[in-house]
Amino acid sequence: MDLPSEDIYFINIPDSLKALKKLCKAIRNNSRINKESQRLSRNLSAHTQVIAFLKFISEIKDNSVDHLHKAAHTFLQDFCEGNTLNQQQLSQDLDFLMV
Repeated sequence: MDLPSEDIYFINIPDSLKALKKLCKAIRNNSRINKESQRLSRNLSAHTQVIAFLKFISEIKDNSVDHLHKAAHTFLQDFCEGNTLNQQQLSQDLDFLMV
């Protein structure tokens, strides 16, 4: 049985990251940060999944994943913006994120 190309696994990832980013932004009030959505993302451990994904793609030495890096980092920024609890959660991976 032929396995699909690795590229197929990356098809929906940008859409998933965009959905996570939207979860942290309120639909109304010009994309103001939504604290309830940030809490929900934290409770779903979305940030740990995004960090695990970043660790995985950081080993790929190809410019084709640059847009995935950007989308993941944008989600993490929105996840942390103005939210001390989320900032504390992300601080555990600060060494990785600062590289």
